[in-house]
Amino acid sequence: MAHLPPGPRSALPQLRHMRDPFPYMVALAREFGDTITVPILGAEPIVCTADPTEIRAIFSADPLAFASATNEAISVILGRGSIFLQAGEPHRRTRKLLMPAFHGERVRGYAARMQQATVRWSASLPRDRVAPILPVAQGITLDVIIEAIFGEQDPARVRSLHEGILGVVDSFNPLIATFAALQREFFGLGPWAKFRRKAEALEETMRALIALKRDAPGDDVLSLLVAARDEEGQALSERDVIEQLLTFVVAGHETTATSVAWAVYELLRAPNALATLVRELDEARSGAAIPTADSLVNLRYLRAVCDETLRMHPPVPLVQRRCARPLSLGAYELPAGTMVAANAFAAHHREAVFAEPFAFRPERFIEKSYTPFEYLPFGGGHRRCLGAAFAGYELAVMLGTLLSSQRFELAEPAPVRNAFRIGTYGPETGVRVRTLS
Repeated sequence: MAHLPPGPRSALPQLRHMRDPFPYMVALAREFGDTITVPILGAEPIVCTADPTEIRAIFSADPLAFASATNEAISVILGRGSIFLQAGEPHRRTRKLLMPAFHGERVRGYAARMQQATVRWSASLPRDRVAPILPVAQGITLDVIIEAIFGEQDPARVRSLHEGILGVVDSFNPLIATFAALQREFFGLGPWAKFRRKAEALEETMRALIALKRDAPGDDVLSLLVAARDEEGQALSERDVIEQLLTFVVAGHETTATSVAWAVYELLRAPNALATLVRELDEARSGAAIPTADSLVNLRYLRAVCDETLRMHPPVPLVQRRCARPLSLGAYELPAGTMVAANAFAAHHREAVFAEPFAFRPERFIEKSYTPFEYLPFGGGHRRCLGAAFAGYELAVMLGTLLSSQRFELAEPAPVRNAFRIGTYGPETGVRVRTLS
């Protein structure tokens, strides 16, 4: 048996932490060290590291050193052709084809749409009543996806996409994704049958849009995917396009929405940070009702708030790889086939790097710069999230616009815990707030 780093002998304690496993990962790192072997219920163990030097070794390794670390739960949603699940040459080819869609200049062009969607949804918040902020954030990100990714403005098709995406999200159950035995029709009555019906309906809508973009391309991401060609002049197949679109929907809808909800939650628990941010937003108005989208993305303290939120609640808490060949990780030589992960959550809560790691303190990102091996909310290396710039812009614009137009009061009597959502973890209650008139 290979000599792997130390760790707990049993996976059974995970049962107590399945709802919110990442504080448990921090506790394990404190007990066993930054690099540990974590047994996983029903699966092979994972070697996890929060050490920046060893994270560097993972992110700097030859891309061919890793095979696909297929996550069955993700493949059920996105399909096995998703860029999330590719490795080696297929991953390099797909990434190269997709990169122009998320070029910095193009991303900046989406900022005004992001703000318009936020203004629309902000106006829908009930006054002097308690309501969760997460559904509002989800509505905003969904509007942005439909406009920026699909380029869609026709009311009927917008409605169809809204219903289709929400249908897939609402019908997703982590149990059916995790346990293959539950992936059966059960006479069309089980949760798997419901999920597949919703997924197939959304895919049918996407096929119709792909056909439209072939005839009349626009400046949206879907049009770029349809027109993309590799070095040999080969286009993405219809199935390829659908699987990448599903990836953008999952990665861009839930992750940014949950980050906005967490940011509101942390700010309302940190009155000094909130007051500092509100002052900055007020100064940026320049006589207007709210600061412009372009000005928001350049506000120093707002960006620090976004960075601190992503530190405390990273959208990708574990960045997983499978070793295709032996990998040196500190004092250990991991054999081929080993699952290895950069433990972003534990890395973001290392006291050696982040003083008072469980305190929300945006100033730390103004006082100091961190390496991409200490701070890695969107992964790193050749697999760093393609949409990281898009997500960063969207988070700053949404949060800045919300807090420029509304005042909130936290209505959570107890600390909010994590809950598993499609493709990520998010606040269990949706972060209940009272919108003040």
